[in-house]
Amino acid sequence: MKNILILSITMLITAYVTVYASDINEYYKYGEFNKYIEFALKKKNPSLYDKIGKSYFFIGNHKKAMKYLSLAYEKTGDVDLLNFYAKCKIEINNSSTIEKSIKNHIASDVYDTLALGLFYTIHMRNKMLSNYVDSIHLKFPSTRLSYIAEKNFLYNGLSFISPEENPDSFLLNFMLKYRDTYIYNEALIVYSKHLYKIKAKKRLYKILNEPLASVETKSIVIEKLLNLNFRREKMKKILISTLKDSLLKPDFIDKDEWTLRKKLITIRLRLDLARLLLKRGYAKKALYYLNEAESYTLPFLPGMTYRQSLDYYKAIAYLKSGKYKDGRIAIIDGLICGGQYDLKLKRLYKRNFPGSPLTYGRKLKEYEGPVFRNATKTKGLIQIKGYRVATGDINNDGYPDIIVDGRLFLNKRGLKFVDVTERAGLETDYSDRFFFADFNNDGKEDILLANHKTGISIYKNTGNGTFRIVWQDSLMRNYSMIAPINYNYDSRPDIFVSSSDSIGGKLTIIVSNDSFRFKQKEFVFPDAGKVSGISAFNKAVYLAISDLAKNSLIRFNRKSFKDYATKLHIAGINHDGWWGNSLGAYSGDIDNDGKIDLISCNTTSPENILNADMTTLYIQAKNKYEDIFPNAGIPY
Repeated sequence: MKNILILSITMLITAYVTVYASDINEYYKYGEFNKYIEFALKKKNPSLYDKIGKSYFFIGNHKKAMKYLSLAYEKTGDVDLLNFYAKCKIEINNSSTIEKSIKNHIASDVYDTLALGLFYTIHMRNKMLSNYVDSIHLKFPSTRLSYIAEKNFLYNGLSFISPEENPDSFLLNFMLKYRDTYIYNEALIVYSKHLYKIKAKKRLYKILNEPLASVETKSIVIEKLLNLNFRREKMKKILISTLKDSLLKPDFIDKDEWTLRKKLITIRLRLDLARLLLKRGYAKKALYYLNEAESYTLPFLPGMTYRQSLDYYKAIAYLKSGKYKDGRIAIIDGLICGGQYDLKLKRLYKRNFPGSPLTYGRKLKEYEGPVFRNATKTKGLIQIKGYRVATGDINNDGYPDIIVDGRLFLNKRGLKFVDVTERAGLETDYSDRFFFADFNNDGKEDILLANHKTGISIYKNTGNGTFRIVWQDSLMRNYSMIAPINYNYDSRPDIFVSSSDSIGGKLTIIVSNDSFRFKQKEFVFPDAGKVSGISAFNKAVYLAISDLAKNSLIRFNRKSFKDYATKLHIAGINHDGWWGNSLGAYSGDIDNDGKIDLISCNTTSPENILNADMTTLYIQAKNKYEDIFPNAGIPY
């Protein structure tokens, strides 16, 4: 089997993945920019100039990128092209030259100045920036260009206000200045969130009577007022009236962004109306609007942020309508979803039904598998908190021991855990990375500890319940990811370290040569500081990269490495330069066919959902990978 796996991955990495030239967008989608340029130029189609320009940008040919980006902008007026053009200009010229250029030509029709000025609305805050945005507002009113410049100006200004400061003055002046623009409502939403934070109910309520307040703004304000238990009769009328308002997409808002925002507005309004109706005893009417809201929920966050609240209020509506079975099911669904309503749902169940929701949930979902119960307190771990946990068996008794927050807990034959950190001789202060691994192949698991003060340390398992430090690298302090991996397939664990500093990122393989003797190999890797997960097999390392960077499948040789992820289409999806926000990677034989498969998890938190791909589950078949996650039956 081992030989089969080695042969499989070797064939996979050396094989060329064919992409049909008839669909050159596949090259751009998976980041094969040189090939995209090659085929796109042959077509001589002006509609391809935007991606040709971006492709040149991604491979570092900024002068050619500027040529095609400017041609594309003249044809399409796509503001996004200005940002790419500005980035190219900045790579070629120094910052003082650029600032002088913007000062001399404020928002003129000169392409260079227009692009650079827009780009700098994100990064600069001074009178020049205000003048620039004002001139765009006058010369290009009601366009995506003016909307983006004004939006950049809004959030740029807010970024300079500390959480302790009051943003009233800035926001009120901004809204007064841009009252006749779409950005006015963006500022109004930010202002309403500030008023909610300070519990200014009356000032919040006044926003509902603002003639220029959009449906989205009103939906957010109503939700905030309900959360503050502000329940005036007029709110019901405003809600019903707002429900009837049309939700037309502004011309300069991205289609995908608006689709998501529209769904959330629709859910929010119906949920809030149902909450008001329930307070007044209209359970059946509330159910009608809750079911309507449910039909708009998304299979992933942020729709899931409303999923549990819908179940909670549906449960109340069912119970008030005498539909106890449906109410019970809604409670179980809400608990399965999980979230901020967990405690309320449990209390609701306890007030209305006997037994536990867990027992009923098993029966309801026809679940025949094992049941897990929270044994943290009874096992002696109730006071332990930490972000990471590692498991191993330090005394080979068959019971897994654990490290949590740098503390070593010995498993007493499954009965309880005992903190043996000091007794074992471990110095774990400040440690935030810890692993069990048998570094000298003596059959006893050693411990790898790392922290940002003393670097990386290996503690040898002496076999009598104690450990002694046998290796340390105090220079390895600025890491983003550390993991023991079998880099060279020799049965001894090596150590993988990704790190970044002022010079750049690097990958370090600390190769085990013998009993606790190591040799280091370093490789330059720009995104090393963003590595969030790693899995290794047959001298190849699959890296999950966060912060909108692409994932990598690296094959090392003596002095360098080659990244095959783009060629194998497992780097993620190229969204004009960002590639998702991966949080973990794992390799294994998922379908039991003897070939290595891969999984990469992505964040689905509300603030990141527009910047993240879905989780990917790559199955290896015929010298290529195929993402089967969309059809795997897992929601996100």
